[in-house]
Amino acid sequence: MAGSEQTDMTPDARKSTKRCQHPGCETWPSFNYEGKLSGAYCAAHKLEGMVINRKKRCAHPDCNKRPSFNKPGQPGVRYCAAHKEEGMVDVHKAACSHPGCLTWPSFRDPENPRKRYCNKHKQEGMICRQGCAHPGCTRWPAFHFPGERKRQFCSEHKQDGMIDTKHRRCGVDGCVKKPSFNFVGQPALRCKDHMEEGMVNVLSKQCAASQCQKRPNFNSAGASEALFCASHAGDGMVNLSLSKKVNTGVRAAASEAVAALTAANGVAPQPGNASVLATRKRDGQQRERVAPVSQAGPKSKDVASSLETLKKENEILRKTIKTAEQGVDHLEAQLQQGGIDVPNHEEQESTTDRGQDAETAEDYWSPQVEAVEEYVEVIGPLSPIPDHDGTDCLKWDDSLWSHAEHFKYRWNVYKNIRSAIDANEGGMDKFTQGYKYFGLNRGEQEGKTGIWYREWAPGARAVALVGEYNNWDPKPEHWAVKNDFGVWTLFLPDGADGKPAIKHRTKIKTRLETAYGEWVERIPAWIKWATQEWNEIQYNGVYYQPEGGKGKPGLLEADKSYTFKYPRPPRPRALRIYECHVGMSSQEPKINSYSEFKTDMLPRIRKLGYNAIQIMAIQEHAYYGSFGYHVTNFFATSSRCGTPDELKAMIDEAHRLGMVVLMDVVHSHASKNTNDGINMFDGTDAMYFHGGGRGYHWMWDSRCFNYGNWETLRFLLSNTRWWIDEFKFDGYRFDGVTSMMYHHHGLQMAFTGNYDEYFGMATDIEAVVYLMLVNTMLHDYFPNVITIGEDVSGMPTFGRPVAEGGVGFDYRLQMAIADKWIEVLSEKQDQDWDMGNIVHTLTNRRYAEPCVGYAESHDQALVGDKTIAFWLMDKEMYDKMSVDSTSAIVDRGIALHKMIRLITMTLGGDSYLNFMGNEFGHPEWIDFPRDDTYDPSTGAFVPGNGGSMEKCRRRWDLADSEALKYKYMYAFDRALQHLDKAFGFQNSSHQWVSRKNEGDKVIVVERGDLVFVFNFHPTNSFSDYRVGACLPGPYKVALSTDEPVFGGWSNATKDNDVTYHTQEGLYDQRPYSFTCYVPSRTAVVYAPAEYCDAKADQSPLGIPGLGVKDRGPYFSP
Repeated sequence: MAGSEQTDMTPDARKSTKRCQHPGCETWPSFNYEGKLSGAYCAAHKLEGMVINRKKRCAHPDCNKRPSFNKPGQPGVRYCAAHKEEGMVDVHKAACSHPGCLTWPSFRDPENPRKRYCNKHKQEGMICRQGCAHPGCTRWPAFHFPGERKRQFCSEHKQDGMIDTKHRRCGVDGCVKKPSFNFVGQPALRCKDHMEEGMVNVLSKQCAASQCQKRPNFNSAGASEALFCASHAGDGMVNLSLSKKVNTGVRAAASEAVAALTAANGVAPQPGNASVLATRKRDGQQRERVAPVSQAGPKSKDVASSLETLKKENEILRKTIKTAEQGVDHLEAQLQQGGIDVPNHEEQESTTDRGQDAETAEDYWSPQVEAVEEYVEVIGPLSPIPDHDGTDCLKWDDSLWSHAEHFKYRWNVYKNIRSAIDANEGGMDKFTQGYKYFGLNRGEQEGKTGIWYREWAPGARAVALVGEYNNWDPKPEHWAVKNDFGVWTLFLPDGADGKPAIKHRTKIKTRLETAYGEWVERIPAWIKWATQEWNEIQYNGVYYQPEGGKGKPGLLEADKSYTFKYPRPPRPRALRIYECHVGMSSQEPKINSYSEFKTDMLPRIRKLGYNAIQIMAIQEHAYYGSFGYHVTNFFATSSRCGTPDELKAMIDEAHRLGMVVLMDVVHSHASKNTNDGINMFDGTDAMYFHGGGRGYHWMWDSRCFNYGNWETLRFLLSNTRWWIDEFKFDGYRFDGVTSMMYHHHGLQMAFTGNYDEYFGMATDIEAVVYLMLVNTMLHDYFPNVITIGEDVSGMPTFGRPVAEGGVGFDYRLQMAIADKWIEVLSEKQDQDWDMGNIVHTLTNRRYAEPCVGYAESHDQALVGDKTIAFWLMDKEMYDKMSVDSTSAIVDRGIALHKMIRLITMTLGGDSYLNFMGNEFGHPEWIDFPRDDTYDPSTGAFVPGNGGSMEKCRRRWDLADSEALKYKYMYAFDRALQHLDKAFGFQNSSHQWVSRKNEGDKVIVVERGDLVFVFNFHPTNSFSDYRVGACLPGPYKVALSTDEPVFGGWSNATKDNDVTYHTQEGLYDQRPYSFTCYVPSRTAVVYAPAEYCDAKADQSPLGIPGLGVKDRGPYFSP
């Protein structure tokens, strides 16, 4: 049966967050149909027939404006400004008490506060209502002491220690200028006089076209923000500033020119009125001018909203351009004949033609980040501890109040640790930069330069640093000294020739005597690089410190450390994450390198349209087959793929291409290896971990961290800061967070949603507080950082800020969706699919806690599981994927593969993730090279694959082949990512499921401006099928899974170029509806017709199969 489901992010009960129902509009709604009790739309987006929803209206017939005028002395208000009668005054507006003066009063009589006057009419002895506290001073106050709220004194009378909280000032002491410059992505910090090299004007908006510095005024009609200048504006774009104000520079220049010519000749120039000139030519260049548009009188009945009015105004503007050009040419010619210069009121701007600027579709849809000489990051300040009891986050869910005491206890633990760090470690900043103190670092001692080595090993009796530098035989000066806190310290001065005692890229290890008298060797816990020889099993630590100093920005040079050139891209409004593994990214059966990934994979990912890459297995791990999840060296990059500097170059290139880089970080457990890991480092089983059975994860065969241990906190917090500070990662996916937060690790636990499961004795408070600490540190020091948590339990407040008492993650991985698709594909026939259950799983997430949705990740691609493509097509993928072959199984599989990914991206969350290769239905599974072994949890024998890498690679040749059907799924994924680029539907709070018809197997969804129609029925197609819509339309097809380029049958395609006009009237709880053809196993996306172009993909800049005009109305890379 048909049904409708509202999944809007704003409940009606939450009045404080009520917004206009137009997608993306944040304005308070005041308009609705007559008789409705509350507003639904704002004035800009109100629908035809709607009236203002107010209790009080102007008394004039048919006027819906708010009244504010009445005659003095009469109670209440009666008329609006347009219909006020003679003698009426605005009773809402405070006015000067002087008769006839309507100026806002700023001065008052100290003895009679009701007696108020403006500055012009103030009487002797009056004071400014909010004036400086200094006796006799009437200036506005701007200064107060830190910690106070009320401003007390002006700049002239401020006291020592007071701060100005009214005006933003340049960060240089003594400078009072307003700041507007900083590095890209950072808030304004310096004025123009004190800007540092590489800083830009961050307050000045710039055109979105690559390398264009002009101010943007143009975007699609209805957009809230201008993106392009006039030179780069696409067809159909309008000047958004036109409806707000007339360009005063044009008016001034024109009037001065007219005045000058009149004074010279006595005759005004003809033809063309100078007051409506839209463009101006000077020095052979043409610059955009905004001209005022004449008022056309009352709005006609066919204009349904101010949006259409804006469109009409811009049409008028464009029609006047030719006349205006003729007028300005004629005007300048007359001025030149008279020897008069035309005043120039606008700074000359250099422009580039869009055709030259966008040479390829990739550059056009994914603008490159502009380079600076050297990227230098500005670290933000740490926020103070909020003064509350940790229950502010409960306002999002009243049912959590029954567990308020748990939140208060959790908050107190968090506050106490923050305070202890400040008191004992010199603050969070120093505490979280342990990598500059521990491990091996360059430094000085008593004026001598050398290498410091420090290691926390409280259980050791003796510690020495051995390696190739001393032929593995420690001399007396190579033994470390222990302090009262268990920290061993050693200083190795440089030689007489000035060279370091340890050469760059030479092997080192720590030799320790345990409390039991046993001598062991370990890799230093804070090591920056570790390598494995081809004929050895164990890893060795490596001293990595290029001796050639810093290299040139953006250039990878031998024996020099890499210097970053490109700034971090802006944080995406919604993430389109490409989950990848550098080692297995090669087409060949080998381990790929960072440099090869940079050259071969990054352009491919960018072309697909993803704006984020999430890299697995970066932290060093001795066992390749662990997929990087059994970490042995937490501060070391995986040496299988290259050097630390090669990884930096790869990340810098990703930033140049406009993609943020996320790291899959593992802090939920560690490898149990001892010789090349941190387990039993000093001979004890505790140290960084819990001792005894609690310190072992029985299913993962690994060690569990003790998050209540002081040095463990230092180690892990410093680790997260290290990768962002040193390598410029933009954020993290925290692996296995569920295992961290519960003593039972989430094993054999089916979470039902009962809140007692989250806030009881099973919860590991110390682990949760660690997550709060790491989120606080990262988000304060790196404001644009992104943190994603892999939590399958659904922990409430997981995605709320720490300042509210939440755990602090930006996103939670929506893991239940992938499990649902496996269940549907493995257990149900097509005709038995439950539309309501699928929609429920896709939309079942906590309010105000963003999620990353995905149909499948690396988990489903591993050996022992199946990808969606393999579930759908199985063995047919081996010999039925030729474009010339026919197979009903393959046709069904490709059709459903596209639909599953589309509906998951549409409804599954606020961002989207795809694992490398799954976008084109990569056949078979991932099987890392492995030997025979035994399952640690069951003891069962697990046969290996003889060390083969045949299935540990990605077959890009399949996707790139024109002869194979993999290209269809690959092309569709590219179009899908660019659809979100164009319309930003993932970021839209407007999400509404208007139909879940079990008989027809049809689902209709609204997300943002788009209408998605899914027909999962295996055989039935429907003609003239009516679907509901929020907007009045008309609509056109923007994307269809049935396009030939996606392996479809052209039954529902954009190429038909059909316009779908809506019919007003309630249908499926929507104000409008239209009819369309809905073929079986097909999904079609409808967009407002003004943004669609059936032939868009035929241009060099088009995306095959995507019918979006230019880059869409809400384009964002």
